[in-house]
Amino acid sequence: MYSPFRMILLFSLALTLGCGDDASPADGGTRDTGAADSAAADSATADSATADSAAADSATADSATADAGCAGTAPEVVHFDTDDGVTLEADRYVVPGSSRAAILLHMIPPSNDRTNYPAAFIRALTCRGVSVLNVDRRGAGGSGGVAGEAYTGSKGVLDARAAVAFMGADAAGSDFVLVGASNGTTTTLDYVAYATSASANLPSRVVFLSGGGYSTNQNALDATRYGALPWLFVYPAGEASWNDTVAATAPTGWQFREYTPGAHGTGVFGTDPDSIDFVANFVATP
Repeated sequence: MYSPFRMILLFSLALTLGCGDDASPADGGTRDTGAADSAAADSATADSATADSAAADSATADSATADAGCAGTAPEVVHFDTDDGVTLEADRYVVPGSSRAAILLHMIPPSNDRTNYPAAFIRALTCRGVSVLNVDRRGAGGSGGVAGEAYTGSKGVLDARAAVAFMGADAAGSDFVLVGASNGTTTTLDYVAYATSASANLPSRVVFLSGGGYSTNQNALDATRYGALPWLFVYPAGEASWNDTVAATAPTGWQFREYTPGAHGTGVFGTDPDSIDFVANFVATP
């Protein structure tokens, strides 16, 4: 038999346990600067991508998309060669009738590869009618080549050029979006600079996931030259300084989304699952 005093204690304990604090991540809006993100810092952060990628591919992130009823598209493993003879491996997701493709460039090789991009994000793209080419950059995963050349020097851009040419065989190949994560943004910017100078096929849109000082290893992020391209910068609060600097002189068509706490590169899809739909919507926008 319970005493009145014991009943009061149990009632108080039940109230305490039932009143938890449900905190949600806060979204910001504009950010980034270069020197704070050195290549060494990028490598150290990006090397933690195994855990980030696993978190991003969890059931929580997967169920967070707006396309829970869409099964997505099954991948086909494909291979194609760069102009300097390196064979790259990729997963290709072809959406019948698609008019747009997304080419995904992962974080720093060789410690990262195309598995950085979670299935939930790729499904969000294909469910929006976007075909996808998820590429192992040189020196990573199933691709050949030297990893350091993926982001330093003149050869990294050849990976993007080969991917664009390969997608050109599909109906969506002429309308594509480049998505670069961490120093995958280096290759992304290198391709935009090349295509602008050579009057080659430009992307319709560009996404930077954790751009930084490494993004401009070979080319400047010139708002005057590239301002006509819709550009999305996504980053965690801890990497805001570089993005703040870019935003200070950015054209009106460039968007900036800061996540708190956020995570580096593709890690954002795990720590802030709403970023999956946000980025996918940007990629799919005509």
